[in-house]
Amino acid sequence: MLYAENGIDNEIHIFKDVENNFKLIIGIGQYGSGFDYNVYSLPGTYMEINTLAENNKFVIYPNPTNNIINITNPKNGTNVLNMFSSNGQLVKSMNFGNGENITMNVNDLSKGVYIIKIGNLSSKFIKD
Repeated sequence: MLYAENGIDNEIHIFKDVENNFKLIIGIGQYGSGFDYNVYSLPGTYMEINTLAENNKFVIYPNPTNNIINITNPKNGTNVLNMFSSNGQLVKSMNFGNGENITMNVNDLSKGVYIIKIGNLSSKFIKD
């Protein structure tokens, strides 16, 4: 997965090495100027890693977007969503039901990177 934020290009990859161990690679840099890479070992099987990811985050789609985002409900005991601009300013807040996924209109937001926080979990999306 590739994405850019504040002029910095980022790469995130998960792969299996020759010994079938999962690795996470995070690259930060700029195309044409070089990247710094960090490699992390991920414990467990593919199923355990997917389950861990499902239990510890929520998904925002489509990402990037220009008017509507959908958010999978993390069901982490809270029903309040807060959205922050990349400089930390609260730009939207809403309540939602425990069992429902969330749809939000972001057409009124300026282009940029935004952070959504639900309880102790957060995820980013890009507004085109």
